[in-house]
Amino acid sequence: GHARANSFAYPYGIHGRHDGYLRRYVRRRFAVARSTQSQPIGVNAASPEHIDALDSFTVNGGCSLEQVQQQLDKAITSCGWAILTFHKVAQGEGAGEIERSFWIACLNSLSARRDRLWIATIEAVAAYIAARRSARIVYQSSDQEAFSIAIDGDARRASEPLAALSAAVRLPKSWQFARHVDADGSFTDYRVQEETIRIPVWADGRPFHITKLR
Repeated sequence: GHARANSFAYPYGIHGRHDGYLRRYVRRRFAVARSTQSQPIGVNAASPEHIDALDSFTVNGGCSLEQVQQQLDKAITSCGWAILTFHKVAQGEGAGEIERSFWIACLNSLSARRDRLWIATIEAVAAYIAARRSARIVYQSSDQEAFSIAIDGDARRASEPLAALSAAVRLPKSWQFARHVDADGSFTDYRVQEETIRIPVWADGRPFHITKLR
């Protein structure tokens, strides 16, 4: 069957009251929903109360690069959502059009902040939220030399998660470094800090294994 979408865009940006029928339905059906505004509206708070009616920041010919960068920096300092909507990249005049040079400058501004921003589509973020909400540990094993964990969730049956969950794992005091080896033989090493590491685990039931590095 078709994969179920995790996000929704309100037609014409109209979503009504928080307790209205439309938003109540959207909250039951989707992890994230957004509206579209014709004017810059700033950064959305990272609040579950508003996650069903987020506002997007329309990037068009009337916007400056400084405005875009301000929205990105506000998202970083507030740990919120900066939703950028681009309609058309083209030369000349037109509603919603931006020139290619401005588009590239926006992408460069995003790239310069990659270490502080998670840059993804709304659907990717929504899939992560849906997987996180239903995630549960289905297998866990540990000893002094190795650790394994498997996480599953109801969201996997609706659509494939587009991002791994970030899991904090507490390890014995003797661990200073850990290694995960992928099926293709490549590996990732982790530094253990305060007896803890963060690992990316897909909510699909597959075990994630790490071993102690001596």
